[in-house]
Amino acid sequence: MFWRQFKLTAREENELRQIAVLIFRLYAKSWTLAPEAAAAPQHDLHLLKDLPTYMDVNRDVAKAALTKLQTHLWYLSEELVALDPWSRWRRRGKSSPFTPK
Repeated sequence: MFWRQFKLTAREENELRQIAVLIFRLYAKSWTLAPEAAAAPQHDLHLLKDLPTYMDVNRDVAKAALTKLQTHLWYLSEELVALDPWSRWRRRGKSSPFTPK
């Protein structure tokens, strides 16, 4: 759409394509699930698990993304990941099986 408005070198264009492939193959799912705050730790763990599989596609980009993601996991704890079952039930419009009746 705006492709002709930017003067990119061949290297910049190649790097932009590499990032676009990462976004398309892995990050788009995490981005669309971001509004589910209670499930964020679980989504981050899934992304963390999927990033090493991306090494087969592009090792340099996968390593950079993995390094960056690891600096944002300071909030991750067993307690927060354990909250995910409740968020799944809420998304389905059901009460949790763990809730007293």
